[in-house]
Amino acid sequence: MSKDKPQLEGIQESERALNFEAACRNGGLFLLLLIIFLAIGGLFSKGYLSQAARESPDQKLQIEYERFGRLQTEFALKISAKSGPGGLFIFSLHGHYNKDFEIGNVWPKPDKMYSQNDTLFFVYHTSQQPHPFTVWLYATPQKFGYVHNSLRLNAGSEIDFWQFIYP
Repeated sequence: MSKDKPQLEGIQESERALNFEAACRNGGLFLLLLIIFLAIGGLFSKGYLSQAARESPDQKLQIEYERFGRLQTEFALKISAKSGPGGLFIFSLHGHYNKDFEIGNVWPKPDKMYSQNDTLFFVYHTSQQPHPFTVWLYATPQKFGYVHNSLRLNAGSEIDFWQFIYP
């Protein structure tokens, strides 16, 4: 703002406010482009930044999932397991999964599915299992925020995983 410009009657210009507006205009395009690239990359839903895969230390269990999701938007967990004793697979999903998510579809259908305390159990008896045995679990988030869960196969080691659900 130039000091030698004539002042208009009834208008009070603030040099600080004008400088702030100019900075917002200059940085606004950069901020908008950053948000667009993060969205394309998957920070807010499916994409490179959102896709995750975890494997248990004994390498018998693997899970593929989306780290970021939207409230009331269904997404899939892909659970893969290497052969267990006698074709028995007991997947246990610990945490508040049955409270925070609504299970829509489980494929293949488990022989037995039940909940005990805060743990969901999926039991499969297979005589001829493909390598690896894969279960698709489709779930819809019912609460937004940070969710921490863990998955276990039979009595093996656990896989801890987290998800962030946007409102």
